[in-house]
Amino acid sequence: MIWFWQAFKLLKLFISFIKAIKKILDRSDDSDNDLKIEDKITSAKDNKEVVENLADTKIEKPVKTKKKSKPEKIEANIELVGPPEEPNLPPKKDSDPLSFAIGLLGFTAGFIGTVYIINKFFIPKYSKVPKALTGELKYIKVDEGLIAYYKDGNGPPMILLHGINPGASSHEMEVIFNHYRLNRTVYSIDLLGFGQSERPDIEYTPELYIRHISELLNHTKLLHDCKPDVIALGLTTEYIVAIAEKAPELFNKIILISPTGLEKAISKTRCACCKIAVNLFKLPVLGQGLFNLITSKTFLKKYLSSRIFAEPRNLSYLMLQQYYHTTHVDGAKNAPAFYVAGELVIENLFQKYLNLKVPSLVIAGTGSEAYSSYEALSPLTKDNKYIIQKVIDNGGLLSYIEKPDDFFNATNKFLS
Repeated sequence: MIWFWQAFKLLKLFISFIKAIKKILDRSDDSDNDLKIEDKITSAKDNKEVVENLADTKIEKPVKTKKKSKPEKIEANIELVGPPEEPNLPPKKDSDPLSFAIGLLGFTAGFIGTVYIINKFFIPKYSKVPKALTGELKYIKVDEGLIAYYKDGNGPPMILLHGINPGASSHEMEVIFNHYRLNRTVYSIDLLGFGQSERPDIEYTPELYIRHISELLNHTKLLHDCKPDVIALGLTTEYIVAIAEKAPELFNKIILISPTGLEKAISKTRCACCKIAVNLFKLPVLGQGLFNLITSKTFLKKYLSSRIFAEPRNLSYLMLQQYYHTTHVDGAKNAPAFYVAGELVIENLFQKYLNLKVPSLVIAGTGSEAYSSYEALSPLTKDNKYIIQKVIDNGGLLSYIEKPDDFFNATNKFLS
C-alpha cells in the first residue's frame, strides 16, 4: 500500500508540472489573443470612418437641358479612402524562457527531493541478506571480491547456479539443494552481485561470470578429485554452455533449466538505450528510486506469479520475502542494472550448443508468460547427440517447484 501512495504522490507532482507549463503557454496565447482583438477593434474603427465619409459625400443633381443637347458629366465629390493603415502595436512578446527554466528547475528539485525522502524514510534497508539455505556458508576470494556458497552433504560433487534477475540468489535452488544433499556433496553458488556475495560497483559482463564459474569448477574438481555435475538456471545456463564448449574436462554432466540463447538469430545489441539504462540505475537518488520501484513487493509478486510460475499459487510467501530482502541491501542494484540493460547476454550462443561435447539435459517447463517456445530444441537434439530434452507441461520456469515429481524423475534418470 505504501507504493500506491508513493506513486500517487509522484503522479500529483507530474500533473502539477504539466499545469505549470500549461499556464506559461496560456499566458503567451492570451497575449496573442489580446493583440488580435486590438487589431479587430482598430480595423472596425477604420471601416466605420470609411462608411461615414461615403455617407457625407454630396452628389449634385443633373440640370435639365434640351433634348438634343448632350448630357453634362456628373461630378461626385467622392473621397477615395485607401486600405486602413496598420496600427503601431508593441512587438509580440515570447514566453519568458527564464520563468520556464525556473519552473522546470523547481519541479526537478522537488521531484528529486521527494524520491530522496521516499528512499530514505519509506524503503527498508537491510544490513545483510538472511541465509537462503541450511548448509554451511563459506566464501571464496576472486579478484573482484568475495563469492559466497553453501555446502552440505557427502558424495560426488554437484554445483548449483541460480538464475540472473534483480532478486536472484541461492534461494532459487533450495528445492534442488535439499533433494540432492542427501547423497551428494552439493555446492550452491551466489554469483558476484547477488545473495550473500559481495556487490561491488563494477562493470558486470558475461566474461566476468564465465571466469568466476570456471575457477569454482576447477577448484571443486581438484578438491574432490572428480568432475562435478552442474545444474544451472535461466541466463546462467549461457555461461555454462560457453565454458563447456571450451573446457569440457571440467564437467561430468550438465542440467540446464529453462535455458536462454537457443534462438539461432539471437544477438546482443549494445545500443545507446542499454548504456542509458545502466547509467540511470547508477544515479544516486533517481537510480535507487527506480530500482526500489521495480523491486517493490507489489512488482515482485506480479513478476514472479505471472512470468515465472505457471500457477501463481505456487509462489510462496517465504520466496517473495527472500527476493525482497536480497534487493534491499547496499549495492543490490549494481549487477541487476547490467541485466536489465541486456549486457549479460552472450552473442551467437546457438553455435556453442551445437559444439557441446558434454552430456546435457535441457528441461523446459511450459505455462508461464515468460515461456519462449523451444522450437530450436528438436533440431538441436538431432544435430548434437550429447543433448537431450525434457518438456514439463505447466512447469513454469521453475519446474522443480511446480512439478517436482516430473522434474526429479528426469534428472535422477539422467544423472544415474
